[in-house]
Parts: sequence; C-alpha cells; structure tokens
Amino acid sequence: MTINTTLILVLGVFCFFLLPFLVWFCCKNEKLQKILTLVFFCLYLVVLFIGVFAELDINSSVVSFKFDFVGTWCSKTINFTFSNITTFDLVINLVMLIPVGMFVFYLSINKKPMTKIILLLAFGLLAGVFIETLQFILPIQRSVQFSDAILNMISTLIGGLIAWDYLWVISKLRKKN
Repeated sequence: MTINTTLILVLGVFCFFLLPFLVWFCCKNEKLQKILTLVFFCLYLVVLFIGVFAELDINSSVVSFKFDFVGTWCSKTINFTFSNITTFDLVINLVMLIPVGMFVFYLSINKKPMTKIILLLAFGLLAGVFIETLQFILPIQRSVQFSDAILNMISTLIGGLIAWDYLWVISKLRKKN
C-alpha cells in the first residue's frame, strides 16, 4: 500500500497536536469529548501499530508499508545501553507516545498533579516495555533496546504536559469569552 508522504505528515501534525486541542476546546459536551477522544486514540493506535510493526519505505513522494509476520524467527539481542541511539531513534521514540500521554492525562483529569505525573510515567514505561516485548516476540526485523522504553516513558510524560498546557490555554480562552 502506498500513501503520499505529504499527506502522512499533514495528518500526523493534525492528529498529534491540533485534534486534541480542537476536541477539548470546541466540544463542550463532556460525553461527546470522551467519545471523540477515544475514537481518535484508537485511530492513533492503528497508526502506531503500522509504524512499529510494518516495514516502511519512505521516499520523497510515497510512503509504503507491508506486514510480514510469516517466516522464521530472527535472532534478536536486547541492548541495555544508551550509547548506540541514533538521532532518528531518539526523535521517533520521544514523539511516538505523545498521544498516549495526552489520553492518560485526559483519563486522570480529576487526580492530583503528582498522581497524574506518576500515572503518566508508569503508563509510559509499561507501554514502552510492551512495545519492546512485542518486537522481541514477533518474527519481525526490529531491534530491542531498553533505551527505547525509557524514551517512550518520557514521550508519554511530554504528551501529558502538552495536554495540561492545552487545558490551561483553553481555560484562559473560555474566561475571555
């Protein structure tokens, strides 16, 4: 399957940063907010699944991806160091779970601030370990690195902090109206 690269970038920016703000700001019905947040979170999980488990081929005009779960188990090693992280790995792992952090923040909106932070860090670490475990278990050509799980945890915290900022901005904008 092939998709235009520009479309992917535009949809990514829209889903990662603008959509949560629009849902929380424009929709005042709390039940509809929860439903839309859950729907968009599920769509994000589909994109995350494709990004983690598909073989991606990205060039200037096309993004193509294919799944290949059949075949022999590949030999895998688990790296516990931070010395072999590429810039690409660093950026991807710091951005990948931002929507998860926003979703966890939204679910814990009535909790105390310290509880929110602990929940964000715990969920981020669990999500990172889960992704790395799946990459180890499934017969796909992916490396398993402990540093990815730590960076995913930080990504979830960043997402929660972005959501916190969104709600602060929204409250200020609503007070002006």
